[in-house]
Amino acid sequence: MASGVTFAADRANVLNLSLGGPDDSSTLRNAINYAADTRGRLVVTAAGNCGDPYFNRCAYVNQPFYPGPYPNVMAVAAVNSTDSRASFSTEGAYVDIAAPGVSIYNTYMNGGYASESGTSQAAPHVAGLAALIWARYPTYTAAQVRALMENTAVDLGTAGWDQQYGWGRIDARAALGLTFSGVTAVGQAKSARVELLPSVDHHEADIAPGRLLVKFGAGISTASIHQALDSFSGVSIESQIVALDVQVLRVPVGQEWSLIDRLRALPGVEYAEPDYVVQLIR
Repeated sequence: MASGVTFAADRANVLNLSLGGPDDSSTLRNAINYAADTRGRLVVTAAGNCGDPYFNRCAYVNQPFYPGPYPNVMAVAAVNSTDSRASFSTEGAYVDIAAPGVSIYNTYMNGGYASESGTSQAAPHVAGLAALIWARYPTYTAAQVRALMENTAVDLGTAGWDQQYGWGRIDARAALGLTFSGVTAVGQAKSARVELLPSVDHHEADIAPGRLLVKFGAGISTASIHQALDSFSGVSIESQIVALDVQVLRVPVGQEWSLIDRLRALPGVEYAEPDYVVQLIR
């Protein structure tokens, strides 16, 4: 683990540690000190699954889960779909923030997908949001990224910080400074989309040419989807992201944004977006 931390610390701004155990380790602590204090990285860890000792074979309720208690990491608790603390999520003075951690659809060992629960599922949500914040604000320090997530979190439990949720459940939209616009009318389908603030051109990011991602509302039949797409010249369904019920469309290159605007105007379309290109920055 220590070797992995030092390796990652020399290459990445954000480290996610969905792992650990009940014992402190000077070797691991020194590696995290190197990552957080020497290299200035944000180290995100699972808070532990000892809220229910039977969940993770803990010795007692709320047994600390290292490296979560180290002061220079961000320990993440888990909440369920109703923003309640997951029964297994460890409570303690070292909990910093919370994120979804119950029935998270995930890639699975040896291939395929499965729903998993645990603070190890919650921590990557925080690490992922930290990466998005750094992409938007590349000059931020780890402390600033952390503070932005904590200051924009949805406060749960006792007002302010508490041992169950830390500063609350992360809110990606608020942390990234995004606005939400939606239209709901009687007798019409609800459509909504997330847009960047007006000061930022959301067309400037690299997109995969000739590919769009479209999600139709519940109850829209396959026949209706094909009928709607038939009115667009050169547009066809290439594949589907089954877990998200999203259609991947093949469209004429250069017409991506104009087609997005037209697709968003269709009744029954929840959202239409480009397929953004993500790059690793070393």
